[in-house]
Amino acid sequence: MTAPLLLAIVVSMIVGVALLAFLLRMGQRQGRARLNAEGFQELEVVVRGRYMPDVIEVWRDLPVRLFFRRDETTPCSEHLIFSDFYVRTNLPAHETTPVCFIPTKCGEFLFTCAYGMYQGRLIVVEPSRHALSRIKASGLPRGRESFRGAATSSTNSLGLVAGQLERGEGNQSKAE
Repeated sequence: MTAPLLLAIVVSMIVGVALLAFLLRMGQRQGRARLNAEGFQELEVVVRGRYMPDVIEVWRDLPVRLFFRRDETTPCSEHLIFSDFYVRTNLPAHETTPVCFIPTKCGEFLFTCAYGMYQGRLIVVEPSRHALSRIKASGLPRGRESFRGAATSSTNSLGLVAGQLERGEGNQSKAE
């Protein structure tokens, strides 16, 4: 093999790998939860063959309300689990289910169906100074204050699920 041919093969391989990595990244759609007037970070997630978006970014210590819209009847997508935040709920077919909790630690956390076939990542980051000043200026409560009136467990990260805030229900620990 000649040097120019070898160089062309190596360059083609590098370009191919870069293109493949780019296409795989494009398959992961990232969503950023938006802060609403009540102080919740909200985002809709569609469940159809996978979670869309499958990467969700939220701020630490601010309540999150994710609306999971299950547009299918596949048994695999019946359950949703955020194990790091002690949240587990059923997702009825062709309905939207609100899932509420407070992320108390930064990092990347996996959320899955019961079988682990559907997977997504929750990325929890520190809120910026600008965001914190905006929250403070608006008078929105932070952290557990946002769940005033809701029964919560003292041992976990408020695994409040499926409208329990509106009904005043929450996860109760066995010790309570």
